[in-house]
Amino acid sequence: MILVAHPFGNANVRAVLEALKDVGLLAKFVTTLGWPARAGIFRSLPAATRRTRTRRGYNLPHDKVVRARC
Repeated sequence: MILVAHPFGNANVRAVLEALKDVGLLAKFVTTLGWPARAGIFRSLPAATRRTRTRRGYNLPHDKVVRARC
């Protein structure tokens, strides 16, 4: 299992996360800005805010994303 850590994620990090998830090797993703793309909290936000927030979302299960505090 592999732990990936990145402060805010980018296209390369997203590609690595997706590949590791697909082959079952992703243990956790630790980040300062990020959350699962399907986080339930987004349903209650206005549409414009929801679009902005989902850009920082990751296509990962909730239990795989850990937000580190600075």
